[in-house]
Amino acid sequence: MSMPIGRMVPHLQGAAEVRQWMVKNIPFTDTMIGYDLFVKIGTDMVAGIPLTAENIGNNLSYTDKQVRLHLVKLMQAGLLVPATGKESGDPMKLLVPTVRLVALLEAYAKELDHVYALRKTLRQRQMHQVATHAELGDLVELIYDHFHDLGWLYLHNYGAICFLMATLVQNVARLHGYRARSVSGYVEVFRATDGHCFQLGGKTHLSPGQIAGHAFCVIEESMIVDFGLGNVRRYYHRDFPWGLGCAYQPQPPVQGSLPLPGGDTVIWKDDWRYPDSEAEFAKFKPVAAQMAEQYRLHFGIDPRRQPGPAPAAAPDSEAMPLDAPPLPAAAPQGLPQRPRAS
Repeated sequence: MSMPIGRMVPHLQGAAEVRQWMVKNIPFTDTMIGYDLFVKIGTDMVAGIPLTAENIGNNLSYTDKQVRLHLVKLMQAGLLVPATGKESGDPMKLLVPTVRLVALLEAYAKELDHVYALRKTLRQRQMHQVATHAELGDLVELIYDHFHDLGWLYLHNYGAICFLMATLVQNVARLHGYRARSVSGYVEVFRATDGHCFQLGGKTHLSPGQIAGHAFCVIEESMIVDFGLGNVRRYYHRDFPWGLGCAYQPQPPVQGSLPLPGGDTVIWKDDWRYPDSEAEFAKFKPVAAQMAEQYRLHFGIDPRRQPGPAPAAAPDSEAMPLDAPPLPAAAPQGLPQRPRAS
């Protein structure tokens, strides 16, 4: 199944809207070279790269003559001027943007903000992961982005229902062709400044409405993925990440740990498991199945794609039996061995 046509329409409409705005407001962008050079000049300015004809034409599919001819047009339109002291000789040895060009770039950025959300920037603010394999890192980013688009990560939706979220991540990972299982345990968050420990799902330190349990997902016996952290944001710190991912490295009772950029350290443990974990998983199993089917239809996942053998589960539950040993950690076939952080 390819991307549903309904999902393609907003993407195409957004691209057309930006293109039409550029043609209307930015000189010479009705041609591809005009568009390419405008964007290239802007990115070079942001990167601090000197605006020379050679640098501007670098990595573009135009000859030096074509680039220079278009730069002359930009100079005649008052968007670029030769640097002070460069008027003699080659006027394009070093160019300087005018106030008008800077204003056009700012207006272009404003139009992009109006049409698009900058996915990478948004994700970096909300989700943090260190993946042992690039392919799994890409998968976690994809699932996170899709869950965010569907509104599933918000506190008032499903972001604080960890048993549902763990099962949902498991089901969706399987849709994408990966082995996954949901696990019960608890989380400890150690604050670097004073050593304070916040527990999510532990026996003690329960906030009103919480149960003494937590759930997360293990993908390919290689990576912990936890998108059910809403109550950490609610009761510990409102800027806590919406989603986390780290290497699955079981050294009982620790299943994995992840230092966060702000100095906190998150540790997943399983020496305490909510006694009614299987009932919690069973309660949310039908809902998670319905949501996974919604995900499949919305994002056009091929239903014929099958994951590898799924880890065994307890009857009527997506959780491993409480006394079951962890499956042997093995790198999936073809997964590159390199760290990846988000």
